[in-house]
Amino acid sequence: MRIKKNHLYLGVIIILIITGFFVFLMINNDDKNDEPLKAVAQENADKYVREDGLLLKPSVGKVDFEVTEVEERDSVVVSKVVYRSTGHDVFGFLVEPSLSGRYPGIVLLPGAGVGKDAELPLAIQVAQQGYVVFTIDQFGTGESKGQMLPFRQDVEMFKSSGLGMQHTLIIDALIAKNVVSQSAKVDENNIIFMGESLGGRIAMIAAALEDSIRGVIAISAAGYHYNGTLDLQGRYITSLDADAYINKISPRPVIMVHNTFDTNIPLQSAVVTYQKAEQPKAFFVFNDSSCNHGYCESMFTLLNESIGLMTGKKQ
Repeated sequence: MRIKKNHLYLGVIIILIITGFFVFLMINNDDKNDEPLKAVAQENADKYVREDGLLLKPSVGKVDFEVTEVEERDSVVVSKVVYRSTGHDVFGFLVEPSLSGRYPGIVLLPGAGVGKDAELPLAIQVAQQGYVVFTIDQFGTGESKGQMLPFRQDVEMFKSSGLGMQHTLIIDALIAKNVVSQSAKVDENNIIFMGESLGGRIAMIAAALEDSIRGVIAISAAGYHYNGTLDLQGRYITSLDADAYINKISPRPVIMVHNTFDTNIPLQSAVVTYQKAEQPKAFFVFNDSSCNHGYCESMFTLLNESIGLMTGKKQ
């Protein structure tokens, strides 16, 4: 068994966020405090979100991560990893080629309700091509305990603390990038984000915030297409809308992949998000009736070629 510990940084403590949320609710019962409360909410929002609704890159505080299990299979090494994020533990699988060397890294983010176990077959298949892949249980999924709040409650948490529970997913992804960069087999200057559905949306946002990322691949993903006012609720929505970030990824490449048979996120919705991206970019459409939403086996050859071009592994 191989154990590794490293230190990252994270300044947001979820306990303080939750405490602030309940304080907000208590104060909000008194209508006389409405105006002061609005001022406090505005001040809290300004800590983490710009006036245009885009997130400021979260600050980092001290957190440990470790590799707790190691298993060799099918020419790769699968290690179970746990790291500390915003007051909770995030569990993931780090999949590395068995052969020595330094390889491009990939942070693979699952869709809503989908965990690392479901992503592991794809992670292994990609790693076998010469990559280090890190896939995680995002907050509230699998071993990464927690529960997302309903929309309105999360908006109130955002007003009371400056961040909502949904923002936790973005922070988890950014820390995951720092974790995979510590692998002895990873070229820390050659890491990309890849995600499915919700994971694709988070990947686009995280890539826009993290300048060191080489690019992003989003499968069956789209933004919210929000074009309303930038009041506090509007800023909350915008801060989680990939449409507001995707043009910030350039000059790094954006690749979007979608299936015409996707009934969860319509193809046209993905096209709307894609049109907001700057060059270089590419959009690939599949007609796979055996597959609905998310990754389809028919996509693998294209994904492998796209990852190779994005990381410089294939010229």
